[in-house]
Amino acid sequence: MGSQFTTPAALILLLAISAAPIMAQSSGTGAPAGTLTDPSGAVVPKVTVTLTNNDTGQVRTVLTGADGTHRFSLIPPGTYKVRFTD
Repeated sequence: MGSQFTTPAALILLLAISAAPIMAQSSGTGAPAGTLTDPSGAVVPKVTVTLTNNDTGQVRTVLTGADGTHRFSLIPPGTYKVRFTD
């Protein structure tokens, strides 16, 4: 009887130990996104969106789509300025 309980318990312990590093990892980047609209609520396509990191000065730009949406990927944590230009 003892071995029937030991094997599952050992397996559960092994899984818990091996899964801990995976669960402890977190993403080091984000993906800010949004939809650009005018005062009437209509979407605004083909506008350049510029994201500037206040600490590093790193600049990223994207263009809003036909539906006014934009998305940046792999953006490190920090404080940013956002600018819209057409």
